[in-house]
Amino acid sequence: MKKTSLLFSFTLSCLLVSAQSFTVVPNPANGEADLNDPGTSPEDVVAHSYISNNTSDTLFMKWERVLDDKPECWETAVCDVNLCYFPWVSSKEFTLLPNLSDGDMLVHAYPDGYSGESTVKLKIFNLNDPADSVVVTYNFTVAGDVECITNVSRVNIEKPQIYPNPTADYFRLTGAQNVERLVIYDVLGKPVRNMMVTSNQFFNIKDLSSGSYYIVLFDKDKKLMHTLRLHKI
Repeated sequence: MKKTSLLFSFTLSCLLVSAQSFTVVPNPANGEADLNDPGTSPEDVVAHSYISNNTSDTLFMKWERVLDDKPECWETAVCDVNLCYFPWVSSKEFTLLPNLSDGDMLVHAYPDGYSGESTVKLKIFNLNDPADSVVVTYNFTVAGDVECITNVSRVNIEKPQIYPNPTADYFRLTGAQNVERLVIYDVLGKPVRNMMVTSNQFFNIKDLSSGSYYIVLFDKDKKLMHTLRLHKI
């Protein structure tokens, strides 16, 4: 009887040690839209998952984007319990408060008017115990008859572009008819310029340090339209 009791206690202890300190549900998460049905929000498709802290302790966490399989014309972006990040951000640390339930752990897909399918996978883990981890899958399906691969001409004509790029002094935008404002961010995500956009405008960047920058374009409703990369020489 004593041996049985000891065995039970040992087994229970092992289960408690190996129990995951957090959960993310649902997994997989799915987002769907139809280009021909504006009510489905095909410009910004969201796959919803929610993260919970199963302990009474503060957990120090990190997520990493381990897969981003999407059409070339699409962009995807991650939101955790703290913030929503720009498409180029591939990992971030965050904090889970004690006993937190149903915190946001979402992924947005921006199809840019093109149909297709996408899968994003995030590895989420406890910084104090990397084995305490989970990989969450986010699947996206956007119905419609405008495919990115077969519409290269549309991409070249309509998608905003920067020229010259690289540049040392200034740049201009092409295909920016619906763009009202642009924000230039450095590689750390810090905004260094915030400018209104007018036709045939030159954007002066002489005083910026050499390196890579991201130019984020917004429409009149303050919705993110495109993210472009600029090389300053």
